Amino acid sequence: MELNRREFAAAGVSLSTLLAGCADDSSAEDGNSSGSDGNETEDSGSEGDGNESEGDGNESEPELDDDESAASGEANESDGSADESEAEIYEDESISGEISLSEAAARHLEVERHTFTWADEPPSEFCQVHAMLGNVGGAEFTATATARVFDADGNELSSTTDPGMEGPEPGVDDAVHSFELNNCADAAAYELEIGDVKANGDGVEPVERHLLRVIVQDGLGDPIDNATVSVEERGLGGWGETRTVDEHGQAEFEFQPGAYTLTATAEGYPTLEDVVELTGNMQYTATLRANG
Repeated sequence: MELNRREFAAAGVSLSTLLAGCADDSSAEDGNSSGSDGNETEDSGSEGDGNESEGDGNESEPELDDDESAASGEANESDGSADESEAEIYEDESISGEISLSEAAARHLEVERHTFTWADEPPSEFCQVHAMLGNVGGAEFTATATARVFDADGNELSSTTDPGMEGPEPGVDDAVHSFELNNCADAAAYELEIGDVKANGDGVEPVERHLLRVIVQDGLGDPIDNATVSVEERGLGGWGETRTVDEHGQAEFEFQPGAYTLTATAEGYPTLEDVVELTGNMQYTATLRANG
């Protein structure tokens, strides 16, 4: 489906805001562009120039192995800074695109959103590919990233490669990474490929995460499809997640290794609360027995 072209002009729209899907014409954010070694500056039709800041940031869910651990329980009645500047950004949603992550990159990065912009009123000789990325691995790292643009027949028009793209900093929600390309006047599609990840430091590895699958059933072993499952990290300042099970009585979570308090509730059943030790992919069966 071809989407409409949108223009963000003179007053300035931060690229982070643009990628988040809402334009705030009262401010613009800028900084270092990770698509190059220095700051990237765009000429605008309005008064003044601005620097544009980007950084960057998918992680696939692990599948339970054949040797997955399993547990069960029962419940009954007794149980970074930015510079403000003016910018002119021409986002073109009619230009389709995709982000390709290698297996290693997917362990570190999650793609929040990506978009295509013209450097001048379209069609222009210069364009940019932008991706909002999140750090899901918890490590500092670099990667090789290549952006390409294609014409309507699939012919490559131009490409640019950053062999040392710095990943988003651990603990940062997300960051924007941008690539400038030329020969863009006939652009109809774009692609950003990220691979060759190298963790910084001595053997820094992504934070280990495991899949916890919870099955909620009644005393007869039938799934309870209106149940709610909460999993909370034990200890001071513990955080957690709450999910409603699907039609099969299942809910899935992904956590770092550790001890967690698991709570399963459903209308008409007593609440089950148990402590689970997550050391690998795990399946937990919570059996709720009706009152009476």
